[in-house]
Amino acid sequence: AHSPSTAEKSLQTAAQTNTPPAPPKWQPRRLNTRLSEQPGRILANKVPASVDGKPYLTLRPRQELVATWQLPLAYLRERTLRKIQEAKEKAETDTENPNPPAPPANLTVRDALRTLTVGLFRRGCPENGTNCAIIAKEVVPAADRANQEEYHFEINQQNGTIWGTVPFFTPRTPGNVVLRLYFEDDPIMTLAVSQCISVIVTANDMEQTLRFILSNFKSKRGATNFSSIHSLAAVLGQYTPAPANTGRHQNHHHHSQNMDGAGRAAWGGICESKKVVDACKQDYLKKKAKLEKEIHELEVLKEEIDSKVAEEDTAEAKHEDDTDEVSGEVKEWREKMNAVMGERASTERKWREIQAAFASVLQSAIRNPASPRLLKPDIIKKLELEYNLWCPLCEHFAPNPYEEERGDGSTSINYPYPIHQRHMRACMESRSSMQQDTLGFQVKTALLTPSSYQNLSGVCVRLTRSMEKLYDAEYGATSSLILRKKSLVRDLAESAVTKCDALPSGTKVVVFGSSANGFGSPNSDLDMCLQVPQGAVLSGEEGTAAMGKLAEKLVEAGMIGVDTARLTARIPVIKFDCRIEVD
Repeated sequence: AHSPSTAEKSLQTAAQTNTPPAPPKWQPRRLNTRLSEQPGRILANKVPASVDGKPYLTLRPRQELVATWQLPLAYLRERTLRKIQEAKEKAETDTENPNPPAPPANLTVRDALRTLTVGLFRRGCPENGTNCAIIAKEVVPAADRANQEEYHFEINQQNGTIWGTVPFFTPRTPGNVVLRLYFEDDPIMTLAVSQCISVIVTANDMEQTLRFILSNFKSKRGATNFSSIHSLAAVLGQYTPAPANTGRHQNHHHHSQNMDGAGRAAWGGICESKKVVDACKQDYLKKKAKLEKEIHELEVLKEEIDSKVAEEDTAEAKHEDDTDEVSGEVKEWREKMNAVMGERASTERKWREIQAAFASVLQSAIRNPASPRLLKPDIIKKLELEYNLWCPLCEHFAPNPYEEERGDGSTSINYPYPIHQRHMRACMESRSSMQQDTLGFQVKTALLTPSSYQNLSGVCVRLTRSMEKLYDAEYGATSSLILRKKSLVRDLAESAVTKCDALPSGTKVVVFGSSANGFGSPNSDLDMCLQVPQGAVLSGEEGTAAMGKLAEKLVEAGMIGVDTARLTARIPVIKFDCRIEVD
């Protein structure tokens, strides 16, 4: 018998290590999101959760909140046995740790409850887990954290459940929050969700809440700080002054002092949010210049590669090694260009988001009728002047006509005083100019009066008729015909997929996008994707090769202009035309 040499063994080992690992299977962030799917229950201040969200639970910042949770004993028993079985199976296959710790000989309810967690989350948070929660508390801490506090729980033998309570305080800032019950070692499974809790800031909480937000701005200086800007906008929008009490002069004077303090904190928060926007602007301009330089360099490189390809195509003798070198350069160029374009899109998106967040602060401050009780009139005028530069369609602020450049290259804004309508018009004109350059038209901002939409000849009635006329012209006569054509195109594409041996058997063609949700017009593209069977995986070069063979099958099926330029992208794409006639 021949035994492999040391060199052969090393080559085999290298071949095994160079094999790319299988890509991880997709995992949902959270399961059991519907109330009917959750095995347990959780009450917020004794208020049970309901499908319609009623009754509403409204609390002030830093108010006591008690979570009362409940789980069936049968579910807890089944989960514990399953975890023990999984640990045994893992120990049998674990060669690195031949002596894993054995489970307790006599399991107790306390052992079964370890890592059971109640967390307080912002409503809409996509994941469970301590890292995503505002605060999370384990009912019975894990074995390695046995010195932590344990919260009260009891067994109810009559209905076969176990329940307990965990105390919380509502967040300092306004918003909607929920309580969630889950195991920290398996956070994907949501065991229970509470009724939505609305945290509303009252007049008595204003100064304390605004000073907390202001301290967050200063402690996170230099960071994007989205959460503090959104919290500030929510507080300014919710502000309602306390009812005046003329019978007690001392209390009225104390309330006036509180509002002075809250007003200073509010103005400080607005100034800090403006600093965040200015810092983000400088960062955005630096990144934009850097990315534009990289894109220009890549475009020059692409011209060199194209000229090299053209020279090889016209040469009499073409060497295979040279062709492989060029194709490798093209692949590397596409990867770099995709990375740069993705970074540019991300940079633009972040810049739009921070501007929209600051615009919400300005809007809350100038639209709230109670703002004059909190901010001085000249401050509100300045905020209104800046808000007139904002366009929600462009998602940008227009250039400020009162911005001046200093000698050191920095800029400063010198607002006029007092502010008149002509100053407002100057900002509106700057915004209109930006809209014309970006959108190609100027947005009309006139408000609709009741007579304009209640009258039978009003603007809303005329707009409805125009929309109906446009719909009939675009969709009416051709709608059913276009749907039939698109359905036939999908069938033809799936026929080509079935004939392609490189794709897993059972792969389907699924329509998505505007053609699937009904928002597409007859002239819209037909977006389709491949849905591979469960357990099948196509990725990397294997997926690219399979898509290349599919493109050949599409050509054989009669598709026109099959474009494979984006096969090396992160998500390979094939574009093609299909012209068919339907009787």
